[in-house]
Amino acid sequence: MTVSRIKKIVNLMILLISLSISYLSFADTDSDTTINSSDYWDVSIINRDENSSGIKVLTDNIKKFSRQDCLDDVQMDFGISLLGDAKNYPSKTVYLYVGEECDSTSGIGDCTKIDSDITSTGNLTFKNISLSSIFESMDCDADNTVSKELWIALLDAEGVIDTGENDIIGTAITLKLDTSQPSVIPDNIDYSLGDGSVTIKWDKIDNSDVAGYAAFYVKSSDSSCSGAVLESGSSVDLDLIDGSDYSFSNSTATSLTVSGLDNDSYYMLAVASLDESGNNSVLSESVCTSPVPTIGIGSALNTDGGYCFIATAAFGSYDHPVVKVLRVFRDNFLKEMPFGNKIISAYYSAGPSMALIIEQRPLLKKFTVSALSLFAGFSTILVKIGPLYFIFGIMLSILLGMILGVAIPLKRSRK
Repeated sequence: MTVSRIKKIVNLMILLISLSISYLSFADTDSDTTINSSDYWDVSIINRDENSSGIKVLTDNIKKFSRQDCLDDVQMDFGISLLGDAKNYPSKTVYLYVGEECDSTSGIGDCTKIDSDITSTGNLTFKNISLSSIFESMDCDADNTVSKELWIALLDAEGVIDTGENDIIGTAITLKLDTSQPSVIPDNIDYSLGDGSVTIKWDKIDNSDVAGYAAFYVKSSDSSCSGAVLESGSSVDLDLIDGSDYSFSNSTATSLTVSGLDNDSYYMLAVASLDESGNNSVLSESVCTSPVPTIGIGSALNTDGGYCFIATAAFGSYDHPVVKVLRVFRDNFLKEMPFGNKIISAYYSAGPSMALIIEQRPLLKKFTVSALSLFAGFSTILVKIGPLYFIFGIMLSILLGMILGVAIPLKRSRK
């Protein structure tokens, strides 16, 4: 066999091998079909159920789900708008898959189909998709964060990607399930009262895990809130609370107002921090109090008298317990005293301007609260004694003073 013939045979073998490789590459059904998804569709959550805690995350965090969402297995609706070339195949079916690397024939076989519909209109809605259908075998008590990728596929046949038939598949949206609690708990709890409301206050928190706050309350039948269930450091049991309020408006906020309460009814309240997914921390220390009707200084100025201007400005409520004691002192003691009505009239003249000064100066307001609280205790004793006995006591004290003032010097002069 000549050398030239051998060369021809070798070249022929090389050609056959090249053709075989090219054929296998073309026939490979597991080829990568990754695309730029934003060129083909826009996918968003257009609606999602509210969980039993009533806490709704901000729109920017609508793709994040909490432990309570997991426990309630909330449902959501996906809106899909087809773009560009994706609108040119009205006969294809749009599939929604969940999984990893779904953009190949072997990969799509390991992914789970969530829903499907025909592309005829170019706009679709996949409704009532449950969280459990996306996060299969989800553990709501796992105390971790899990992410799931959703994929859109335009196919002629379910589970089969044929690029020769212009099938398209790509990522759609990523969802996150976070079942961990924020570790930071509001501290140094205080409160102020309003008309049908209580404002819970705490020290400022500066922590990236905190996105908002929630206050929980339980109505009680007595002033000590005995038997209430909001224990400091405990998790929230939604079956035992009577209501809640929350806010994501400011992660460094130091107060939250709970409204819709009944005046003169007692409530135990506690606050918790919230993360972006809507998970709440364990509870802070609790307070027991009762909302009361209030009157602003402006309203009081427009009345014809009868208000404890200074006390109302200091305590923030016309029906604060200390203010009530001072009104009793005014009505049952001071009015019955000689010149008492003149003292009250003088107070009504000067009180409003003094109240405005107190209301605008926190330190003076704090001092006034302390002084009036002390005087309220003394005034309770005066009311129990009564004006008549008080006057008699004053007169007797003066008489005894006069007698002693005369007797003691006489006794000393005789010595």
